[in-house]
Amino acid sequence: FPNSAGELLKTMTRPYRAKIVVFFMLCFLGILCWSASPFIVRNIVNELSEHKSVSTYVWVLALLFFLLRFFDEMFWRLAEYLMRSFKPQMIESVRYSLFAEVLKKPHKYFVDSSSGRIGHWINQTTSTANEVVDTTIWSVFGRTVGLLLAAGFLCLAHWKLAVLFVI
Repeated sequence: FPNSAGELLKTMTRPYRAKIVVFFMLCFLGILCWSASPFIVRNIVNELSEHKSVSTYVWVLALLFFLLRFFDEMFWRLAEYLMRSFKPQMIESVRYSLFAEVLKKPHKYFVDSSSGRIGHWINQTTSTANEVVDTTIWSVFGRTVGLLLAAGFLCLAHWKLAVLFVI
């Protein structure tokens, strides 16, 4: 039985670790494709401004831009599909394990005034675990990796841009 929030999250994610790793890898690849797209546009604009004509290289860059946008969407959709395939069971495992542990308690535990709303607190814990997972997978991870990759692509464009970005 978990004794802290960290242990609860570890217990909740243990059966799904491989799927979670695949989810974060798909997200990373999607973010990488998303972050690389403006860099490709920059190269297209630079090439067109230097040569004033559409060369084969520009068409290759345009195709690469299309592929990056396609794979960005594909990786995100696959990651979302994967997460939706196991997240409900993962969250409900919290509720199940907490209720299973509580039901092992003696009758005296349930008639005590401080534990009369034990079902409410278990449901609240489950809801909070769901919010933590949602915030991590849909907001924090994507924005953090996107920020780091954007700094990397700015550095590729020109090192001074990356310095300005960091400062």
